[in-house]
Amino acid sequence: MSEENPFKVRQPAKVTDLGTAPEASDNLPSKRIISMTFNMPEDWHTRFKVEAATRGITMRQLFEDCWDSYVRERRGGRP
Repeated sequence: MSEENPFKVRQPAKVTDLGTAPEASDNLPSKRIISMTFNMPEDWHTRFKVEAATRGITMRQLFEDCWDSYVRERRGGRP
C-alpha cells in the first residue's frame, strides 16, 4: 500500500518581488492622544459599539466621524 507521508517536509513557497515597502499606515496618530472619560447608559454604549462594529471601524473613529459631522452641520456645511 502506497500512502503519502503526512509528515513530509514541503519546499517553501517562492517569494516574489514585492517592490518597495508601502507607506506608513495613516492610522498611526501624528498627534498626542489623550483619554476622554465620560459615562453613558449601558444600552447607548452597546448600540454605539454595535454600530462601530457594523461599519468595521473603531468606536474612536465612529466618535470622531460623529463629531466632525456635528461640527459641519453647526457651521452650515463648512469644514
